[in-house]
Amino acid sequence: MITNTDQMSRFLDLTSQSMQLVNRGNRTVEEIEWLNGQLQLFKTRTMPGRIKAQITFDNSRPVEKMIRDGRYDKVYSSVEFFSNDRMFPFEKWMKKTTTVVHVIGFGRMASTNEVYREFEALDLRPVKLPELLALGAQHPNLQREFRIVGLVFYKGGSYPWMPVLESESDEGIKRVLGYTNDVGGCWGPHIRFAGVPR
Repeated sequence: MITNTDQMSRFLDLTSQSMQLVNRGNRTVEEIEWLNGQLQLFKTRTMPGRIKAQITFDNSRPVEKMIRDGRYDKVYSSVEFFSNDRMFPFEKWMKKTTTVVHVIGFGRMASTNEVYREFEALDLRPVKLPELLALGAQHPNLQREFRIVGLVFYKGGSYPWMPVLESESDEGIKRVLGYTNDVGGCWGPHIRFAGVPR
């Protein structure tokens, strides 16, 4: 279900372009297939759903090494700068842990507080940074399909931020470890959120 006006406009625009290409005899099959693929991808990304992925992570491992484990094509410099052990008072005694990450899309616009309430109803909590990094390293294709947010606030500089697994399509699909400081806004229906059992 697509509930946001901008998202619906984009959906209708893609549908219109697809029909125009089909009706024009001078368009190639490749062009039509590409646009239909984009339309299907858009529909998939904005549908509600849940993906479960098992991960193993080690809280005693430095965050910088966890980032390197992911072999990302791009890491935002702010993430590298703020990712140090002083920033993250993790439970070092936990050491190596295996759990299941739930990657959830609600298929509608939702505020951060709404997502928190949905997580509570599902008996989940947002992933911490090591868990999100393990997801990126051990299930790299997920972020090629979805933008995945870890709903945990970290304070870096003068603003709070949240870590994000995402992709960029410049010269092929590249895996990116990024962040967002739009922590109090409203999330679009294409956003997925990562949580683990409480």
